[in-house]
Amino acid sequence: MAKYLSAPLAYEALADMIKNDAKEFKSLTPSYGCTVVGSDNIGSYWYSSAAGDWSSTQLQETKQTLSEVLNKVGMTSSRYREYVTLFEKTGSERVTYCPQEMANAGVHILVYRSGTMMGGWGAAINKRDDGNIPEDRNTNCCSTKNIKIRDNWYLSLDIES
Repeated sequence: MAKYLSAPLAYEALADMIKNDAKEFKSLTPSYGCTVVGSDNIGSYWYSSAAGDWSSTQLQETKQTLSEVLNKVGMTSSRYREYVTLFEKTGSERVTYCPQEMANAGVHILVYRSGTMMGGWGAAINKRDDGNIPEDRNTNCCSTKNIKIRDNWYLSLDIES
């Protein structure tokens, strides 16, 4: 929550950017329907720090540079640098926008993650235009706690076991 309160204008700018780019860059929207830009994920491309390159979820064996990925999704390097600058200002690493018709509608800004793919936890600062904060959730594998920050903004803490 402190991250948002220390840079609310940067969070607003990041939310506006991803929503605008969702309209302009359809290739940033993988098959599941949400638009994503981050230091480790751009559209359907993922960065591997171990390998030092990017690959597509469809063609994992094809390794690419960041420049090649940006070219494929149609984003300029200067636009991507704008995202990186806002990630630095907000202490985040990825922003996702899901349209209103989706269950997880809104802007989701990943501010913390820890653990492995099989378990761990993460935190995201989210914005929903409708102002509805999702209810907390508990299942056999995980739980989510949602805490209102202000207006349409809330913090989600996701814990997987």
